[in-house]
Amino acid sequence: MDATRLLSLLGALAPVAAIIASGLQYFDFKGFQSEPTSEYGMRVAELNQAKSEISTLEKKNLEMQEFVKALDQKKTEVSELSGKLFELKSSMSDRVDVAEFTRTIFTEAKKSGLEVQSIRPQAKVDKEFYREFPFELKFRGVYPQVFTFVNRISSMQRLIRIDEFNLRPVSSSKLQFVQLEADLELKTYSYLGSQADQIADQTKGAGK
Repeated sequence: MDATRLLSLLGALAPVAAIIASGLQYFDFKGFQSEPTSEYGMRVAELNQAKSEISTLEKKNLEMQEFVKALDQKKTEVSELSGKLFELKSSMSDRVDVAEFTRTIFTEAKKSGLEVQSIRPQAKVDKEFYREFPFELKFRGVYPQVFTFVNRISSMQRLIRIDEFNLRPVSSSKLQFVQLEADLELKTYSYLGSQADQIADQTKGAGK
């Protein structure tokens, strides 16, 4: 083969060789990309890991913000409950002197013009946060006197509740003021210490 024909053949094969070389480089690069142990693969894995960690942190940050918001709401609720607890405690003493309370009710009834027939303390009852002291009271009087008595005990500083109020006439209905007889149950209360007091004290301490 002469030199002229050889050069012509090489010239014709040159584009084919270039295409083959490019193809080999492409497949080599794709293999470099898909190989996990390659530097490229390791960098891609690190980037994906960083993205995953950032997403997790953003989610935890949102959860923390919700937690703080809920905590502030709970603090507000505890503060309101502490105020209600203080109001309740102010209307209840830590103890009840049964004899003194009996004399007080008797005195208020007499001041109202009622005829007290009996006043008897009953068995006390312990509830979750307080102790209940019931008293049975019987008296006679006319309606204005009964109204005055009820109004007087409702204005007392101590918390007093009237239960089972039975009122019946014992004189002729033709009279200007009908004589009435009443059976009722009075209840007063003493406050018992509870865990709520500790929470209230902690809340006050945190607010200072």
